[in-house]
Amino acid sequence: MIKRGQIKLSFGMIFSIILIVIFIAFAFYAIQKFLDIQKYTQIKQFVNNLQSDIDKMWAGTQGSQEVEYFLPSKIESVCFTNDAYENLNFKSSEFIQGEKLTHINIEKITENKDPFCIETIKGKVKMTIKKDYREALVMINKINRQKLNCSLVNSNQMKNKAYLQISFSWLFAIIVGIFILSLTIYATTKLIRTEQTTQSAKTGKEIGILLNPLETSFETGKTTSFTLPVETRIYNKCNNNGIFGKEIIQISQKSFGKWTQTDINIGFYNKYIFSEEYVEGKKFYIFSKPFNFPFKVADLIYMTSSEKEYCFIGAPEEIKREISDLGQKNFLLENCSMPKKILICFMEDPNCDVNINYNMKYVEKKRDKMYFESNALMYAAIFADKEVYECQVKRLMQRTRQLALLYRDKAMFISQRTECHSNLNLLGLSNSVNSLSNSINLNSINSIAEDIKDKNDLADCKLW
Repeated sequence: MIKRGQIKLSFGMIFSIILIVIFIAFAFYAIQKFLDIQKYTQIKQFVNNLQSDIDKMWAGTQGSQEVEYFLPSKIESVCFTNDAYENLNFKSSEFIQGEKLTHINIEKITENKDPFCIETIKGKVKMTIKKDYREALVMINKINRQKLNCSLVNSNQMKNKAYLQISFSWLFAIIVGIFILSLTIYATTKLIRTEQTTQSAKTGKEIGILLNPLETSFETGKTTSFTLPVETRIYNKCNNNGIFGKEIIQISQKSFGKWTQTDINIGFYNKYIFSEEYVEGKKFYIFSKPFNFPFKVADLIYMTSSEKEYCFIGAPEEIKREISDLGQKNFLLENCSMPKKILICFMEDPNCDVNINYNMKYVEKKRDKMYFESNALMYAAIFADKEVYECQVKRLMQRTRQLALLYRDKAMFISQRTECHSNLNLLGLSNSVNSLSNSINLNSINSIAEDIKDKNDLADCKLW
């Protein structure tokens, strides 16, 4: 009986250990994957934040800013190297893929030392981002900082001994197994969420990259589309702080029947996307038109979901031809009586979702009026929510102001070296757009823009 009891006890303990080892191994594997992805996300976020701060400094005339970023503790230093493909590298015990930063004067940064490295302290790296007056690119410098004293904390370990019986060994195995399994489920859930956040950020970046090479081809009046593998919501946000403001998109994708929540924003300073607060689906259509006021300001991008169909009723011939030439499958000029269509009417009709007064130049929907001064802005008002539209119009006026000042400097430069005087009221345009409060003010500013356009068209030396 004693031997049998000893055998049972040994078997119970062995089974307990096996269960614990299996659960611990699985839990540690999941946790390690989660930590690896979290570190990867942290590195990507550092690169995005650094590039964003560089872009802000590059967009201005001059400035200097001390910045601080967080990095995984395994990274010893951040290095800048004169490499055409990967000018940002990481010194670490593990291999980390390098990145390419733009708008930095890498030759000057690495002039004295290549690579030029900045050490990290306790997972933080500090540097100075600087741009001098009339410099085209941004400099990166070190910050002189005092060494930090580190204190060590000693911990005591305690060992407890106890005698186990057969029943307790099984109970211990179950309790520990449940605990480790719960930890594994928790870690796996965190892993899934982190992967979803990473995928959302990656999707947002890919959408931005998709728009870059296609903007010029958009001007030909053709539409393009992109398809995502799962149901996706693309949130369109706008911020008009700073010199040019910022276009912000946020991605949420459906996973296990629920929409993922992420606070990662993908920002662009040179894009102007007009859409509803969010567009939902798998396939999305995009087309663009140039916005001139009076010179070209930017390409306006219009984004819709293939799940929504828009029917244009009573449109002028010019608009009909343009819609027809686009060839966009969710834009219709007939069969508008079918249900679930978004009706866009060029006359007052209470049954329409969107009413356009082409003579008074405003678009009305959901009892809100949005004013426009060109077909480019008319389409923007049709497809965008009022909040997005008004914010993007302000951003366009911010860009118009900067361009007007540049053309004014160009006119002065030409007049000083030739007998050609343009006499364009570019300073008046700059001041007018700077005071714009909402789209209703566009009409008064447009008269100034039209006058400048007419004079520039008749000038011997045109500025654009």
